[in-house]
Amino acid sequence: MNPPDPEPMMSLDKLMDQSGLSATTVWRWRPNDPYRVSCFRRAIAKAPAYDAIRHLERIIKAGAIEQPFFQEVMRTPRMKEILNQTYPGVIKLREYAGYTGSRSRKNRMPN
Repeated sequence: MNPPDPEPMMSLDKLMDQSGLSATTVWRWRPNDPYRVSCFRRAIAKAPAYDAIRHLERIIKAGAIEQPFFQEVMRTPRMKEILNQTYPGVIKLREYAGYTGSRSRKNRMPN
């Protein structure tokens, strides 16, 4: 079995560095340019799910992104696919994205 391609993670790390996102961030990231949001989503989507979740957790813990904006970022089908994973930390991401409770029939995430 081949190791996962490191390129998506390197591009995600590079994007986070360029955006100024780090564990010590004290300001909140909210670009006015839809292209930047699209680039961010693309970088997250290219990364393996476990790594994407880990980076999203770091961003939330740092307080670098406001909840309403995070909800906006996570509204696309690919981002919702990440939220449907069973990796550690996903529950906090779901809650921050506004999806609470179990994934039972009545509390399912919208498609």
